[in-house]
Amino acid sequence: AVVSTQSTGTFVPPQILKRLIAYILEENLESGKYTVSYGVVFCVLMLAALLLQTLCIQAYFDKAINTGMKIRVALVAAIYRKALLLSNSGQKSSQLGQMINLMQVDAQKFQVNHGLWTFT
Repeated sequence: AVVSTQSTGTFVPPQILKRLIAYILEENLESGKYTVSYGVVFCVLMLAALLLQTLCIQAYFDKAINTGMKIRVALVAAIYRKALLLSNSGQKSSQLGQMINLMQVDAQKFQVNHGLWTFT
């Protein structure tokens, strides 16, 4: 729902701006067709549309980043738990650098890739 509202919000401000420009270019004030408050309404509508779009984008990014962080934490916890359960022979065959690499670098890649999946 947040993404669809944001997508809709992308198309609304240009339409309002188009009407505002048409209002300014035409001599509507002199003809008495529209009043000054008509232009103010366009400005307020544009402000409201852009604020709504900004709030939707912020909520979407917040959810995506939090989900990515939860994925990373779960992955690091699973790798750490697995490392604690290794037998002595398993600990000898795997180096400490491999464990740290799995827990930090690879988990970070999952978090970044999750961000890329959600933002496209």
